[in-house]
Amino acid sequence: MTDSNDLAERIAQLRTRLSPEGERFFAEYMRRFDAVSAGDRTDLDHMADSAWTLEQLQSLPADDVFIVMQAMQLHAMQVYGGATGEDIVEEMVEQAHADPESARTLIAQAQQLQIYAGEPLQPDMDVNEAGNVLRRLLFDPDL
Repeated sequence: MTDSNDLAERIAQLRTRLSPEGERFFAEYMRRFDAVSAGDRTDLDHMADSAWTLEQLQSLPADDVFIVMQAMQLHAMQVYGGATGEDIVEEMVEQAHADPESARTLIAQAQQLQIYAGEPLQPDMDVNEAGNVLRRLLFDPDL
């Protein structure tokens, strides 16, 4: 039985909710991401891909942007962290407690998702709250 927080399952679930345009974007994003991960791309290619991603995100239907942002973060967790999201978020929170830079990154990730979800930012968010925001916004099947 697959864990409800399995990243591949959650990404597939999110992709079913994308418009055809959103799915085309995400498929191309995945192709580019995989090429970078495989070492087939230079730093300049990576910079061009980042600019392309930002440009494309701005042109997507509003309903797709939050879904795509969720899927992109989950895919990065899958590639760099493993298969289960809850464990990865927990590791991120633990690392953030030990390292101020990791704490800032974790909080920024949570706030970025809050913005794309149309939620108000939580003032003075700490790493535990950021972990809770990531768990909710990335793994709640109703979002």
